[in-house]
Amino acid sequence: MMNLRHRTGLGIGGFSRSLGGVQLSVVRFFVLVNMAFNMGIDGLLEFHEMLSALQQGNYEAAAQAMENSLWYYRTRVAPPPWPVR
Repeated sequence: MMNLRHRTGLGIGGFSRSLGGVQLSVVRFFVLVNMAFNMGIDGLLEFHEMLSALQQGNYEAAAQAMENSLWYYRTRVAPPPWPVR
């Protein structure tokens, strides 16, 4: 099984530092870990608008930047059959 270090060349600490010191909840952090696992750290770092929004604590804008990407359309799953809050 591949791990984060194998896929990105970084461990958790190095990965966190590569994001420019953005302070995130565990869930938000692991969304970025998942993105880096799928497209590599270089691919993740191309999400300039998303990263800028995260640094400003604007999670709505960060989510919108993610949803406006090709990555989102390639990796999204169908919405659940129940209402999402």
